[in-house]
Amino acid sequence: HYIACGWFFIAWTLEDREDTWLAHYVRRGESESYKYATALHWSLTQFTPAAMEVHPRNPIERSYAVVILFFAMITFSTFISSITMQMTALRRMQSEPVRQQRILLKYFSENKISAELGHRIWSYLRENHFAFKKRTHKKDIEVFRLLPPTLMLRLNEELYVPVIKQCPFFYRYAVINLTGLSHICNTAMSENFHVTGEELFAEGKTAEKMYFLTAGHLHYQHSEVRLCADLHAVSWACEPALWLRWSHFGKLTTATTCEVFDLSLDRFRSTMPREADSMRFVVAYVKFFTEHMRKASYLGIWYSDIWMEVSDLAEVARAAKLEAFPDDNVTLSNRLSTSSSGSTPSQLAEIRLS
Repeated sequence: HYIACGWFFIAWTLEDREDTWLAHYVRRGESESYKYATALHWSLTQFTPAAMEVHPRNPIERSYAVVILFFAMITFSTFISSITMQMTALRRMQSEPVRQQRILLKYFSENKISAELGHRIWSYLRENHFAFKKRTHKKDIEVFRLLPPTLMLRLNEELYVPVIKQCPFFYRYAVINLTGLSHICNTAMSENFHVTGEELFAEGKTAEKMYFLTAGHLHYQHSEVRLCADLHAVSWACEPALWLRWSHFGKLTTATTCEVFDLSLDRFRSTMPREADSMRFVVAYVKFFTEHMRKASYLGIWYSDIWMEVSDLAEVARAAKLEAFPDDNVTLSNRLSTSSSGSTPSQLAEIRLS
């Protein structure tokens, strides 16, 4: 549009001359819309291998056309190269299943795997793996290995902390020691992609991880129907395993393709910061959490891997914070009592929020 306007503007400013494209190719009396359409047609031909009857008729128009041709050559070649790169990447993605199938066939042939089993294996992989596009993970990006530890720590912090803070314990812990939580995420967290029907843990197995679901749906199967559960995004499983020697009471499988953040229990325990403030809160939380489980045992619902009563867990975390830092409560009470006289409601609200 702008090139067409420039092309028309040149002829318009030279309207007293007879050697312009407007005077030579457009009949007198034609509408302004026809003149604009002709100029737009000319501008489009500069970017494509096309031609038209309109050509420069004087040195000024010729110079303008040369400049536009250089600009169009660079723009058009860049556009074509970007399309070529995208098509090459698309073909590479589409060829990956074919390459994997060729490798599998070679493996089956060399190891004399039956055709029936080989077909079942390939059908499963085609339907549950190659049919889905998983999210790019850190381990897929080789250049991340070149990052210094400080940048990798920041990357893991921004990747994992917003998810892990959905659990009330880690939310309160972040308020007390965000640096410590970032260190935990940097050393104990990992991201994984799971296809439909994949088993994350089985009944009777010793717990090794806590799971945070970020995308997809998980199904928890338990021998008691009332303890079965469906987990959706921003859910977690196996929190008791953080504090207890825990064996799974059910089986957790993927109902769809899922993206899951795993928290390694061994690494969590070995990297948990030992600062006094942090440890006071952790000890208090474990105390109230086990009491919460003991109350649940009276209802016969404690033997489950899914503890997702957010309001109850938030109350447990709040009680642990109050016990770990009683001085904060006294300070807050003093501030409220000294500020209540002569303070506006909005000022009192600010004190309470703080």
